[in-house]
Amino acid sequence: MNREEKKALTRQRIADSAKELFEQHGYDATTVQQIADRAEVAKGTFFNYFSSKEDLMLELQGMMIIKQIETMIGKPGPVMPRLLVTVLDFARNFPMNRSVTRAVIQGICGSAKLREVQCDRWVKLHE
Repeated sequence: MNREEKKALTRQRIADSAKELFEQHGYDATTVQQIADRAEVAKGTFFNYFSSKEDLMLELQGMMIIKQIETMIGKPGPVMPRLLVTVLDFARNFPMNRSVTRAVIQGICGSAKLREVQCDRWVKLHE
């Protein structure tokens, strides 16, 4: 395994560990140390990949949204109505359980940084 593959694997382990802990304990109650411990990396290693728990949450959320948008590529018709249907369908059938969904919402609503990024994303999406 080359260095880039190892880095990608470590990043994914951290993200997967965070999702599991958010599911068990919620976003606010989960610490960076807990995420690092679950991923079997040092806390400093976490910060090599993510500058904060909020940045990790934004990446998780972004990955889920991108997967949904990718399902629309190449399909005929206007984009915005299809995107609205996709986003609403995504919300109805969120790919994680209720605990993780609650953690995502808590993270967005409880963090000024996450709220700001989310608002910026919606403005750009609207444009």
